[in-house]
Amino acid sequence: MKDIRDLLIAKSAEKHEKETSQQPSLPSSPTHEDLFECTKAKPASNLNTFAVGDNYASIFKFSQFNKMQTSAFPMIFQDSDNCVVTSPTGSGKTVLFEVAIIRALKENSKAKILYLAPLKALCNERFSDWSHRFARFNISAGLLTGDSDMREVQRARACNIVISTPEKWDTFTRQSKNRRESLLPLSLLLLDEIHAIKENRGANLEAVVTRIKNLYHNIRIIALSATVPNIDDISKWLRKPGKLRATTLKFNDTYRSVKLTKTVLGFNRKPTTNEFQFEAFLTSKLLAIIQNYGNRKPVLVFCATRKSTIMTAKALGKKLGSYFPRKPPITDRLQPQLLDLINNGVAYHHGGLSSEERRVIENGFLSGKISVICCTSTLAAGVNLPAFLVVIKGTKTWINGSLQEYSDLEVLQMIGRAGRPQFENQGACVIMTQSAEKAKYEKLIHGTEEVESSLPHKLSEILLKEVDSGQISDFQSAIEWLKTTFFYQRYLVSPYSYAGVVKPVIYKKPSHCLESFLQKGIKELWAGGLITIQQGEFVCSCYGDTMLRNCLSLETMKYLLRLKNIEQDKCLDFLSQTPEFAKVEYRSSEKPLFRKINQSPLIRYRLEGEIEAVWQKVHLVVQFELGRLDYPTHPSFRNLSLGFNFDKAKVLRQMTNLINAGISIFERKGDTTSLRSVLYLERCLSAKAWENTALELTQIEGIDKGVARKLETSNIHSIKEALQLPRESFHRLGIKNSVTIYDQLRSFPQIHLKAKIIRNASTADLLKVAMVITTPIEYIPNYDSSDCTILIHGRNTKELIKYMKIPLRQMSGDLEINLEVNAQLNEKIVIYANFTDKVGSGTEVSLSCLPSIDESDFSDEEDVELMLIEREKRKCEEQAQTDAKRRRENSLEMTEEGVFSELEREDSSMSSVTPE
Repeated sequence: MKDIRDLLIAKSAEKHEKETSQQPSLPSSPTHEDLFECTKAKPASNLNTFAVGDNYASIFKFSQFNKMQTSAFPMIFQDSDNCVVTSPTGSGKTVLFEVAIIRALKENSKAKILYLAPLKALCNERFSDWSHRFARFNISAGLLTGDSDMREVQRARACNIVISTPEKWDTFTRQSKNRRESLLPLSLLLLDEIHAIKENRGANLEAVVTRIKNLYHNIRIIALSATVPNIDDISKWLRKPGKLRATTLKFNDTYRSVKLTKTVLGFNRKPTTNEFQFEAFLTSKLLAIIQNYGNRKPVLVFCATRKSTIMTAKALGKKLGSYFPRKPPITDRLQPQLLDLINNGVAYHHGGLSSEERRVIENGFLSGKISVICCTSTLAAGVNLPAFLVVIKGTKTWINGSLQEYSDLEVLQMIGRAGRPQFENQGACVIMTQSAEKAKYEKLIHGTEEVESSLPHKLSEILLKEVDSGQISDFQSAIEWLKTTFFYQRYLVSPYSYAGVVKPVIYKKPSHCLESFLQKGIKELWAGGLITIQQGEFVCSCYGDTMLRNCLSLETMKYLLRLKNIEQDKCLDFLSQTPEFAKVEYRSSEKPLFRKINQSPLIRYRLEGEIEAVWQKVHLVVQFELGRLDYPTHPSFRNLSLGFNFDKAKVLRQMTNLINAGISIFERKGDTTSLRSVLYLERCLSAKAWENTALELTQIEGIDKGVARKLETSNIHSIKEALQLPRESFHRLGIKNSVTIYDQLRSFPQIHLKAKIIRNASTADLLKVAMVITTPIEYIPNYDSSDCTILIHGRNTKELIKYMKIPLRQMSGDLEINLEVNAQLNEKIVIYANFTDKVGSGTEVSLSCLPSIDESDFSDEEDVELMLIEREKRKCEEQAQTDAKRRRENSLEMTEEGVFSELEREDSSMSSVTPE
């Protein structure tokens, strides 16, 4: 079977070569070797940075480019072709981006440049560096990552250099309805770590780059990659129109400024040994590795988990002894355990440490007081701490209770910290792994593992985005789009690399196999209701638009579309279990923390049994926020607080997206029960408090959790109950600022409804709904961004009659809505009105549809007329106060007017003097 497969691959490659040779001859961009063949010799000496021009030379922190940068300079700075550079990590590739930026700006001072990198940490690093170094030339940089706000988006539109992740750029370019007009005038695209297209997230990178190529035909592309054998496939993909491939520059380890010794050590793992025992075994081997490869110089040991960094540091602290020379002690105020380790020359570093602790450790390592840091992989991408020796202790990490391999990009980032060019010309890295994985990592570090596309695994999601962006409108345009991807380029060369997703058929051409695969992806979108076909063209449906607008995965969207009739008390259960939260990490060290949170008396929905699953963590994080819980004070939880707050922000952001998607889906499906439930959760999350609990009161200025609980002990469980209390009751309860709180309560907006049905024998009945808000709109905080929702449905049938969201800024006065309804006899209609960002303000009306009834019906027992009179009275009092204030100001202005007139006379007399 193997022989037949090899024969088929050979025939496929031969056929592809034959088809290519029959195409019209196109000019080919040269490779690095071709260029040096033309010049007959490599550069004899390194180039001075003034080669970019006297003005821009000061951007660089050095006076001469290194050997690799000097060799690449003519193709990057003096040529305009697209360029793909493959070079070892740590060889100085980023400088090539800066050279390309300078060329683009010299050609056009207002040039727009886009930098894409697969990791936020890389984007943050580039932004921090470039925004500082280019600022002196009035060249601005803007950052677009998943955490960017609208101000950053606006800044990115105005700046010269946009720095972004592929995911954020994808959202950014599809958020405007008129996309063609909103396109930024890009002239240069910089792709960092382009080999990351083979990772799980690489599909987004490949799709975004493909879209940019199709939209900007004349854009110049500079792509940097670690050493990979099939870099020519990437060059063919990134070529300029009319060329066979981009200029390809290949540099080996001899071009690295610091010579790096790379070693992979494979260890046999017994079948009876679990992962914890194997990790302990690897720890026992560390001392010998440091002594054999470390040369008594700084060492970084990368560990799989936060707990592992601590345990490894403790083990090394006991064993290293006098191996490293003793340094003056560090006296900063730190945890005793950490301080003891540091003064033994060892420290641990992870995301759970405070910023002060990380600062002390990083400075101690750079100054030489700390010789070994045991850290997690996040340090490799976010902190510049080069070491002589890097040790990767194990190549698997625990994520959400399961073992997962590090991505290739993570491994290369960790290796990139080896070698310190400012101190020496050598470095070393050692990868410790299982014997079965040894060959894989040897291929990776020596650059012999080929890059494959990950786009097939995300094809349906990518197709939906391209339909939404306008790149794909029918099956033919989908085929044309596919031909511009790296996946297509690579599939023609090696179809059996994709046998798991696209089965090569002996009697079919590769192009026919791809067409069948493409058709399957489009059919999946159509069958799921995410696209529709209108006048022969693919159009993104309302469900597809909802998925993209809220940045959800296809699996999450399918999950939401299956949900129905969700009751209010189960809504959080269902949303916490969406596939969207699969990437939230649940570490074993966090289990005691969430067990403690679950035991809190303020948890509204306590979970049964052990807290083992990711969805349970998500559930409790949301309840922590809505229950206004205090973080546990036990010392064992102190180190987890930073990670907890980071995860909480991420979970709440994703939960908001899910709720927004749920509202759109359940409204479209007419699922009243589910719609009411997600609207309830939306209000609670916006107000950061459970509705129908005393925590409603924390929305009132002056009432904190303590005051709310004090009111709760007096059987006051809501704002409406608190409004019934006389002023004296607040004083008797010992509440500070009771007068102010009493007044604030009465200014908190409440909604009242008035509704009636007008019967009409010939046409549909008319439902008249009047909505009154007690507080004038302009006095409501954040009224510009607040909305009101009205939900109308049959009480018995649960049939959704109407759902609408009304921005407060559009409601100048009381609101009246007239709807035509086909109300059945003896049926009751229920009308709900609520603010989207406040709890305790809403109301409901139950209205019977009997033909004899033509009267108004109120849900609340208060007299709305009296309420309106009280509001007018308050307006008059406020107007009187305003008039009195204006009189005082006028009096003051008359006094000031005399003073200013005197000054003006002095100014005029001074200006009339002619200077000598």
